[in-house]
Amino acid sequence: MKKASLKNILLITFVVFISAALAALFHFGIIGSPSPLSHADFQSFHANLSSKYEGSLTTLSHQERTQFVRAAQAFIKSGHWANTSKAISYLEKAYLSKPASSDLLGELLLAYSKQPIDQENALKRLETLSRTFNDMYPGNRDGWETTARLKIKKHFFNEATVALERAKDIKSSSDLVVLEALLALEQFGSPRNNDKIADALEKVSSVLNLNPNHLEGLEVKGRILIALSRPYAAKQTFETRLKLAPGDPLAYYYMGIIQERAGFWNTAKTMFQKSLRSFPEHPLPRLRLADIYHYNDHNDKYAEAHYRNLMTRYREYLSKDTRIKAERSFTETLFERGKREEALRMIHSNHYMDIDPNLKQISLVKKLGFFPMNSDFPEHIYLRALFYLEDGHIDKANSLFKAYLAKDPSDYHAMVYTITTLIHLGQLPEATELANKLASDLEFIRPTDYWTPLDQEKPAINWRLTNKLLSKKLPESSRSTSMTIFLALVQNKIGQSIVARRRLRKAISDLPTIDLLWLHLGYMDYRSGAVGAARNSFKRALDLNPKNMHARFLLGKTHLEQNHKKLARQLFEEVRDDPNLGHKALYELGLMEVHQKDIFNAIGFFQKSLDKSEFYIPSWIELLKNGKATP
Repeated sequence: MKKASLKNILLITFVVFISAALAALFHFGIIGSPSPLSHADFQSFHANLSSKYEGSLTTLSHQERTQFVRAAQAFIKSGHWANTSKAISYLEKAYLSKPASSDLLGELLLAYSKQPIDQENALKRLETLSRTFNDMYPGNRDGWETTARLKIKKHFFNEATVALERAKDIKSSSDLVVLEALLALEQFGSPRNNDKIADALEKVSSVLNLNPNHLEGLEVKGRILIALSRPYAAKQTFETRLKLAPGDPLAYYYMGIIQERAGFWNTAKTMFQKSLRSFPEHPLPRLRLADIYHYNDHNDKYAEAHYRNLMTRYREYLSKDTRIKAERSFTETLFERGKREEALRMIHSNHYMDIDPNLKQISLVKKLGFFPMNSDFPEHIYLRALFYLEDGHIDKANSLFKAYLAKDPSDYHAMVYTITTLIHLGQLPEATELANKLASDLEFIRPTDYWTPLDQEKPAINWRLTNKLLSKKLPESSRSTSMTIFLALVQNKIGQSIVARRRLRKAISDLPTIDLLWLHLGYMDYRSGAVGAARNSFKRALDLNPKNMHARFLLGKTHLEQNHKKLARQLFEEVRDDPNLGHKALYELGLMEVHQKDIFNAIGFFQKSLDKSEFYIPSWIELLKNGKATP
């Protein structure tokens, strides 16, 4: 009995000792998975480690290395842009002490692949590490995932797709689904590919339904919503991310983008400033802030300070494309501030600039200098043509616009300018042929309030310059119907509505069965206040083409103007299911309910309008719910 009792005591003592030892090892991070730190611990942990190890390349102990890894994992998990940079700093130190560690190499790869600043040096480092990892562990999913992230950053989308598929073949995960959505966003993120990025939104939403706290998922979802022109939902998404990661510079940056696109410059500036306070090294919030000061506030003193800061202290963080844009804006600001010599030095010091000495205006030299003269990139050709046109070199502009049209025959901006320059140069047959093509382009004839150009970055057409070049160059007898339509639309754009309507009526007398011409005439009448004439034109367009929803909607607007509420409501009800105009019809129905003081139904219509499109800022809903709106 005594022997058995002694054995039990020894066994219990041994178990207790082992448990205590294991607990201590877990506690100090010597074994087991590193436990993530809370957000409140990040700054103090960072300060302690920085003071102890900053700049030190001595061999770390296992425990010290584990501390670095714990800190890095915690920083990455926090989702903060700045924390990713700190994580890289820690992991590089740990990796130096043990370069053969696959875990450390994997963590370092992950940190670099999620770094928000696409520095050239950082991308090279990521590429080297990725190659090393894939050579050492060819069947590892993490290696293929980071390869996909690298290729996305470098815009090698086909290679990214292959790497992502290889990673999914090994083992799928929510992170890979989010990465797939990110790939679609980066590859197809323009208005002409809404269906593809809408599929990406569905994928990332499925991940967030299972894990609402997935930080990268929230980022990708918010960015997709911005691309789909759904700012209200995007703002809510980034607000959710901000709750999970307080002070997150990424959330503040994209909330600033949303406010900037909505035209709320002051709110946008506040968001960008908050982003910079959290992460001063990131160039994009600083660049957006400088651009607002320069282009919107016309406060070139502040703009110059931000651009100069960007060019001196944070230049290394800029990608090549971003640096070119920033240098262009900085140079323009220097000219505006009267610092001409510094601006010219900056132009001549940049190796990618090639200035044509024949240009007359120095204000155009600074623009043209940023686009290589021999580049065949379509956007470069278009901008060079535009600058030559503004500078008075019509023949050079014409040849460049033709070269651009050869690459993109359907671009109506380039068509307008090509027709204009051909007419100015007296080449009427060619101008008429192109005008015939343009007149058949439904998107060009359609009233401008009801379509959006696909390329938002392209400068708006300089209609006054176009009209000036056309004046007295085209005899009345030589004008075809399509040329008459073209001239009418140009003159309407610059506010000469009386002459424009007269010309458009002449074109309609030759082509009375084209509903879009009646639609455009009605729209001109409506804008000039001739509501009765507009109503007749819209009705004629609708008689010619009952499927013309634009005519139906605008006819409803004219009936509403003339207080024919029953007819207006009927027309808006017929349009409410249209994919392009339904949200506008629902909005008008909501306003009608507001005037009827039926607040409940008004909120219902506004909410349905919001579900279809966020074209309208939903302030009406909030005001009505709070009882602050007055009919």
